[in-house]
Amino acid sequence: RAHPQEDRMAGRWALSARGVGRTASHQRLAQRNVGLRLGEYGQGLRSSVSGKHVALFGATHNESCFLARYLCAALGKEGSRVRVGNHGCELETRHLKVCFDLGQFAAPFYSPRDADSMRRVIGHSNIVINAIANYYETGNAIPTRRPPDYSWRSLSTVNYSHDEAHCEVARTLARVAKEAGVECFVHVSASYADLDSPSPLARSKAKGELAVLEEFPEAIIVRPTTMFGCEDRFLNWFACSYLYFGGLVPLVEDGAALVQPVYVQDVADLISEIVADPDNFEGRTFVVGGPAEYTRREMAEFVFDVTKQPAWLVDCPTVLAKAVASVIEFLPEPHITNDDVVLHGVDAVAPAAGTSDYLGFDHVDITPTPIEKIAFSYLHRFRKGGHFVLAKGYHDGVINKV
Repeated sequence: RAHPQEDRMAGRWALSARGVGRTASHQRLAQRNVGLRLGEYGQGLRSSVSGKHVALFGATHNESCFLARYLCAALGKEGSRVRVGNHGCELETRHLKVCFDLGQFAAPFYSPRDADSMRRVIGHSNIVINAIANYYETGNAIPTRRPPDYSWRSLSTVNYSHDEAHCEVARTLARVAKEAGVECFVHVSASYADLDSPSPLARSKAKGELAVLEEFPEAIIVRPTTMFGCEDRFLNWFACSYLYFGGLVPLVEDGAALVQPVYVQDVADLISEIVADPDNFEGRTFVVGGPAEYTRREMAEFVFDVTKQPAWLVDCPTVLAKAVASVIEFLPEPHITNDDVVLHGVDAVAPAAGTSDYLGFDHVDITPTPIEKIAFSYLHRFRKGGHFVLAKGYHDGVINKV
């Protein structure tokens, strides 16, 4: 007779196979492994092994690290083994270790210009996720010689250009993944990717998608709209602009452009669902956005309604905004760049369901999270005096009875 503990585990597996207390990906995981050796994959959550070996690139880059930490949490929660390509020092990935059980996380070093180092990061992974993204071209104050010939004629202050970071590196990564026999390649792009855009950033994103599909035709493209979350460069940008510009917050063309902000956790959950069943989405493109559209002015008013900062919203013509951004973008981690100015003046929304060939949240049964439900949790820290300073009775000794 089996041990009583094995009976209890078998009973849990039976519940998992029927979908009790599991998401769609967990149900598929349970159904796929019923009948195999007892305890081989665990319960489909933490302290289990999902069978997915993922190589993630982009966790240490200046923009994509935002999505990467949520993606690591989503993958670690279901017991996936993840190798995160580290483009910095060992301290830049230590916050990701807590997302995984012991032995399920590794952060080997790599260089985006070295295909062999990418190959070592991929190792025996069956899934590769490329989330590499920079919102500005990294560089140095002093011009240095650049690849491929490193001649004096290649002197430049730019380290990684948009085309190299979003196109050439993506192409190399897709080619290496194909040579390694990877089953699924997910490439994270952006909804504003457009070959005809006046923004070099938007053009490089579009060229990166084409480069990936040339090397890995079965690749799955994910295009999120503007993402929001605790570490975002969207709502936090408005709140920080109040301090950066001395109380004035510039809105390009009066903030008339539309945005459809999507919660970063929803995008991470989407990618997790994709890699759980990649055969259904081979060669497809996801364009995902939040549940509602707003103008940028409405977003700014919403932010300052939460933070209570006495900001002055200023209509800024594109020409003037570009002149200011041309100076600021030479600073380390610039607050605004010329690409930001261009993209702040165009709509960033996802097509309505059923109106295009693109896939959306509805294809993986994910309901997008409203921005009002999340934003207050990290915007209230900008309030002068703290969160409770506006609560009646907190400072005057009056106790409000419930």
